[in-house]
Amino acid sequence: MGISRNLNENGISLVTFEALPLREELLLILNLGKKTLTCRGHILYINPIEQFLGKAFNYGIKFKELNKEDKDTLTRFCFRIALPKFLQRFEYRQSFFMKMMFWYENRRRFKKRSHRWTINLPTTVKGGWDEKTHFYAVTDNISASGVSITSPFPLTLGKRPLLEILTPFGKIATLGEVKRAKDLIPGESYLYGIAFLEFFGQSKEILFAFLDQQPKNV
Repeated sequence: MGISRNLNENGISLVTFEALPLREELLLILNLGKKTLTCRGHILYINPIEQFLGKAFNYGIKFKELNKEDKDTLTRFCFRIALPKFLQRFEYRQSFFMKMMFWYENRRRFKKRSHRWTINLPTTVKGGWDEKTHFYAVTDNISASGVSITSPFPLTLGKRPLLEILTPFGKIATLGEVKRAKDLIPGESYLYGIAFLEFFGQSKEILFAFLDQQPKNV
């Protein structure tokens, strides 16, 4: 499993936490929101990612023999993803003065793990709208207390899905609760703030190990 940094009808910049075979043709299953596209490709380049301590790799992969319908599907998906991200990025923000005031009031209570990092991690959401279904998402940011994800599927406030978040240190399995929901594009894309309620196995230790390695300016 991996996450895309860039995607278009010709190829993908793919981040994985495991090495891929460099000289072999790859079978790719692309999760495009409510659709899945299966295709083949080959690796053009590979770069290690310093942010993840050499445990993650960025691959440039060129698609092979996509037909016009598949290319149109990718183009439509990219538009639906890019527009919500653009709107979210350029929505109203606090002024510099207000940010400094909040920082001054809270500086003594600041803890490293309470900071929220903007990091994209592949996530499986189980029991979203019913107990038998699941879907894939990518984190927008994460902290010790919760996570923010963007999804094409609707979730209700108070819903308690099971989350599996893949990190370079292992998988975080946790029970969460939807505390915040926002329509980015009604019927197409939603932003959720999910609080962590319970961790399973070594998940809490994995989360803390991951957060402790992140610089404060991420």
